Amino acid sequence: MSTKNGQLLVSRQQITLDGHDPQVIDTGLRQVNQAFGASSVNEPNLAARTMIIPLIGSDAASGDWRDVRVTGEPFIGPDGTVLVEMRYVGEGRDVTVNVLFWAPHTSIGPVDADLYTALPPT
Repeated sequence: MSTKNGQLLVSRQQITLDGHDPQVIDTGLRQVNQAFGASSVNEPNLAARTMIIPLIGSDAASGDWRDVRVTGEPFIGPDGTVLVEMRYVGEGRDVTVNVLFWAPHTSIGPVDADLYTALPPT
């Protein structure tokens, strides 16, 4: 995985989901030089800015993405990278999909982010 000064904001991966339990995927995304206080007041943090974008590849059927679920919000793991929990809810078989993980840097401008999962009722 390529990094620049320890940072990685875009990662294209081919991942295999086993079709049974949710899996935690390490996106590899990290932003070491975080100046959120100065440049991004009231904006989403690194994990909340992370986008999960399905890609179609010659070795992965596009229809498989229909049954892939992001089962929670992306979060920062112990090593500082963004992790995301995904699950394949299809036929109980393994599926390989291509995905682009992207976290826009705070310096490119304001970012807005809705949650991947609905908030519980209050």
